[in-house]
Amino acid sequence: MTHRERVLKALNHKEPDRVPLDLGGNVSGMMGETYKNLKEYLNLDECGYDLIDNEWFLTFIFDERILQLFDIDFRRVYLRGPSGYKKIIREDGTWIDLMGFVRKKRGYYGEIIDHPLRKTDDIYDIKKFKFFNANDREMIRGLKEEAISLYNNTDYAISARQAVGGLLETCTWIRGFDQFPIDLIWNKKLAHTLLEKVTNLYMELMELFLGEVGGYIHMVEMADDIGTQSGLYISPELYREMIFPYYKKLLDLIKSKTDAKILHHSCGSVIGIVQNLIDAGIDILNPLQPRAKGMDTTFLKDNYGDKLCFHGGIDIQYVMPYGTEKDVREEVKRRIAIYAPGGGYILCCSHDIQPDTPPQNIVFMYKYAMEYGKYPLSKEIIKLREDIKKQG
Repeated sequence: MTHRERVLKALNHKEPDRVPLDLGGNVSGMMGETYKNLKEYLNLDECGYDLIDNEWFLTFIFDERILQLFDIDFRRVYLRGPSGYKKIIREDGTWIDLMGFVRKKRGYYGEIIDHPLRKTDDIYDIKKFKFFNANDREMIRGLKEEAISLYNNTDYAISARQAVGGLLETCTWIRGFDQFPIDLIWNKKLAHTLLEKVTNLYMELMELFLGEVGGYIHMVEMADDIGTQSGLYISPELYREMIFPYYKKLLDLIKSKTDAKILHHSCGSVIGIVQNLIDAGIDILNPLQPRAKGMDTTFLKDNYGDKLCFHGGIDIQYVMPYGTEKDVREEVKRRIAIYAPGGGYILCCSHDIQPDTPPQNIVFMYKYAMEYGKYPLSKEIIKLREDIKKQG
C-alpha cells in the first residue's frame, strides 16, 4: 500500500495496512533546538533542506532523510511570505512581525508582548487597521508546480501547512488576551467588527493558497487555540455565539476550493466544543493532549470516532521528555489500542516536540508505532484495548 493510499483509507475511517505517521507542519513538528538535537543524534549534522519558522522557532519542513527514516506518510506545501516583508528588529532584541505584533524570545518561542489595538474602543480604529496584502502573488510563487510535482512524482499524502491563524487566537493577539474576552461579552459590536475583518483576511489568503494547490492536496491544516490545560478559554456558549459563525464561513470557503479533509488544531482541553468544531466542518482533530482535563482517549473515540479522525495523541508533557524506552512503547501501544481500531487515526505527538525530549525517545516512538500499528491489530493490542475500557 502506498503512503497516500494508507492515509486516504485511514481518513475514510477504514483500516489500511498500518497506522499512518506524521511529522511536520505547525501542528506536528518540533522546536528548532529539538531538531538540532535529533540531527546530532542521527549523525546528520550536515542536513539537507529544512525550514524553521522565524517567529515561533518551529521546524516544519524536515530533511528528507529523517522523513524517510521514520517512514512519514505526509509531505507539505506552504504559503510563502509576501513581497517586501522584512521583520523589524529593535535595539532591545524585540521585533515586529508580519501582522504588526511585537515579539520577544521567551523560552523557546517568539512570544507576542504587545497588541496593536489594545488601547482603543473605537470601531473605526478596527476598520482602518491595515493588514498585509492578502492577494500578493509572491506568496504563491512556484507553489503550484511544487504541489503538482509532489502529486505526480511521489506517493505521499500532501498536506497544506497552516496558512492562517485562528480567529479567536488572532483577535486576542490584536486586542490582548485579557481584553478580547471582555469584548466578546461587553463590546460585541467591536468584537464582531474585528472577527469579520480577520475572517475576511484569512478567506482571501485561503482562496489564494487553495487556488494553487486545492486540487492536489489531501489535508488542510487549520488551528485556533481554544483550550487550556484545565478547560476552555471561553465558554462553549460564547464560542457558539461569537466565534463559530465566522469559523464556519471560513471552512465553507475552504470546502468550496478543495476536497481535502480539514484538520483543526487546538492546544489543551477542547472537549466542550468538539461538537461545535464538527458542525463547523472539521474532519480531523489535533493534537489530543491526553493530560489535558477531559481529553480522555476512550471517550473521544467512543463518542466522536464515527465523525472525526484523530491526529496526534502521544504525550509530550511527561512520557516523551521524561519517560524510558518502555514508557514510550507503552504510550504508543495505549494510543493505538484506543484510536486505531476501524481506522481514523494518524499517529504523532500531542503537540510540537519540545527541546527537553531526548532524541532517542523520538526514535523509539516511531519504531514502536511501526511495530504495533500494523493492521489487523495484534492480539496484544486488542487485549490492551479491552483492559483499558474495563478500567473506565
